[in-house]
Amino acid sequence: MASADRGIGLIVLVMFIRHELKAGTPFIPLRTFASYPEMTWVNVQYMLVNILFYALFLEFLRF
Repeated sequence: MASADRGIGLIVLVMFIRHELKAGTPFIPLRTFASYPEMTWVNVQYMLVNILFYALFLEFLRF
């Protein structure tokens, strides 16, 4: 079941990216991330820190 969920998620992600690249005013300007790699790196760090804090405070503390 998990592999099917990943496959569906990947398909939806590809569809979203294609839609955003074709849109005149995209919700998330993906081309900006390619233009400014420093901004992309900061956003990746932000996402990783949030995942880490989620894992520490909400998942690991259940035990």
